[in-house]
Amino acid sequence: MLVEAERIRRYALREPPLTVEEIKEIMGEEEEYRDENRLSGIDGGETSKKSGRRSSPSFSSLKEPPRDAPVIPIILRTDVVGTFDVVLDELEKLQEEVGMRIPVVHGGVGPVIPRDIVHAEVERTYGYCPVYAFKVPVLPDAVKQALVTSIVIKRFDVFTDLIQDVRERCTNVRRLLDHNFYVRSLKTEPTKSGL
Repeated sequence: MLVEAERIRRYALREPPLTVEEIKEIMGEEEEYRDENRLSGIDGGETSKKSGRRSSPSFSSLKEPPRDAPVIPIILRTDVVGTFDVVLDELEKLQEEVGMRIPVVHGGVGPVIPRDIVHAEVERTYGYCPVYAFKVPVLPDAVKQALVTSIVIKRFDVFTDLIQDVRERCTNVRRLLDHNFYVRSLKTEPTKSGL
């Protein structure tokens, strides 16, 4: 894979093609990298002693929620790509904290458009899914469509408010699940008071 990337890079920059020795060197580094990660696990982005290159960051530090964990779907629109990435990172941390899956089922950069409302309408068949707009306007056509289809659009200008709203959704879902579990347990096992 690295050899092919280097070939493409050299072709694009009009540099001379790879020699056999360079190919062997690249292949050796790739094998060495694979062996290091296989033996010691991914090293969390630390620099390798032999090659002097940084390895890929560790994704093993993030725990995935269980498969049967509740899902809190989100549609997200932000003003810039950097903000979108930061919100995604924060949602991953929140996902680990609350033990729920918080997927961004649709999103992007720019104003909320009617297509976002259509996606929210499709997701609504599986559960509540508002459109989160962070520092972006909502187009009038999208507002009309949201009113007709009863889709909720939540606009935020403060990052912590957006994260707090998602956290509150997770808390409410957890309470609802606990309540439903309690009600089902009452049907099978009566309490001491006889209810």
